[in-house]
Amino acid sequence: MISVQVTESPPLILIAEDSPTQREMLRHMLDKNDFLVEAATNGREALTLLKRIRPIAVITDIDMPEMDGYALCRSIKEDRELQNIPVILLTSLSDPENVIMGLECGADYFIMKPYGEEFLLSRIQHIQANHIFETKQREQSAQGICFRGKKYFINSNRMQILNLLLSTYETAIQKNEELANATEELSTLNEQQEENMAELESKNRQLMSVNTELELQRKIAQEAKYQAEEANRAKSDFLANMSHELRTPLNSVIGFSEVLQDQMFGPLNEKQQGYVNNILTSGRHQLSLINDILDLSKVESGKMELELSNFSLRETLDASLMMLRGKALKSGIKLGMDHPPEADSRIVADQRKLKQILFNLLSNAVKFTPAGGTVTVNAEIYDTYVEISIDDTGIGIREEDLPKLFHAFSQLESLYTRENEGTGLGLALTRLLVELHGGRVWVKSIFGSGSRFSFTIPFLQTATGEPNIT
Repeated sequence: MISVQVTESPPLILIAEDSPTQREMLRHMLDKNDFLVEAATNGREALTLLKRIRPIAVITDIDMPEMDGYALCRSIKEDRELQNIPVILLTSLSDPENVIMGLECGADYFIMKPYGEEFLLSRIQHIQANHIFETKQREQSAQGICFRGKKYFINSNRMQILNLLLSTYETAIQKNEELANATEELSTLNEQQEENMAELESKNRQLMSVNTELELQRKIAQEAKYQAEEANRAKSDFLANMSHELRTPLNSVIGFSEVLQDQMFGPLNEKQQGYVNNILTSGRHQLSLINDILDLSKVESGKMELELSNFSLRETLDASLMMLRGKALKSGIKLGMDHPPEADSRIVADQRKLKQILFNLLSNAVKFTPAGGTVTVNAEIYDTYVEISIDDTGIGIREEDLPKLFHAFSQLESLYTRENEGTGLGLALTRLLVELHGGRVWVKSIFGSGSRFSFTIPFLQTATGEPNIT
């Protein structure tokens, strides 16, 4: 004998909801809890579906086009074939009239929006459990009631009214719990906000304190800057005045010394000649020191400006070599250019300052090169600058002394048992004059084998728009 096992179909629920989002959310909620679902977008469409299906319940929104939830419920309860299908109204219950109108149309339950999944399922389970009992208890006699000046006819029986009141009460309890939870959360948030406000106030006080300190430091910095500028101006003025006051008597000393040296007022014996030479050497050294200090001060204070002109690089190098050719010959040193630039090579720069740079570097090279040595100048022209190098076969510089070279008053000659003839400002002034042009200066040296001093001069342009090189 073959036995056939009959499986019970899942319960069917009809939903009427005009909002696609709300409709699909409700459908998904019911689907995953093993309910079959039919959906309509309004009351009229729901009535059409009820002609061919018999759900265990109808869940309907109230506000819908064409036929709202109240009209749909009323149509269901007035139809003998449909009136036993429980109707659940989805409402906001914002007004007691909602309850009266629900009773008037014969609704079975209210569910307040927004609703939770667990609450909705409990309503449906309640419908399934009480459906047979409620059918036996129905009374069809309508009773009138006045509310807010309107008369309503209540078509719900006692069980429906009880269900409506219970569902309303449960909804109210649910909302009260939600309100209590929200109130507790709000209280927690308020406490946290108070803590945040206190922390913010503390941060604001700290920020105000920092701002006050920064403002004070800014004022101090401004005052220090002003005082430094004033001191710099005072120093420059002092040096300018002192250089003028010192130059006048020095020029007289040098001039009379030269007259005595030339024996224009009679012959001098060897001892007298030595004294005059010492006076002349010391005077010239003192004058050189004054000039270097004044030039250094002008560059550092920003008062020295470039006087640009377009001139021949070859002629400038020749002139610089000529100034030291006599001293080089006297010391037995070969002085010249290995690879001179083209005769028509021209650049735009401050010619007087370039000559001063060359003189400082060449005079140092001659001074520290022994007899029989060589000092050579080379110039290489690139796209945007010219690089000039002075090579010597002198005593060289120790590696640890290289960083000291271009600082004021750094005289290294005493370290190498040479006569201290300089001011200690030549290389420092050279660096500042090169940087004033926008270039840089550096040195490579091997102690005992000579040195190479190099510097660059970028191609500049005069105010008249002359080309920087031709």
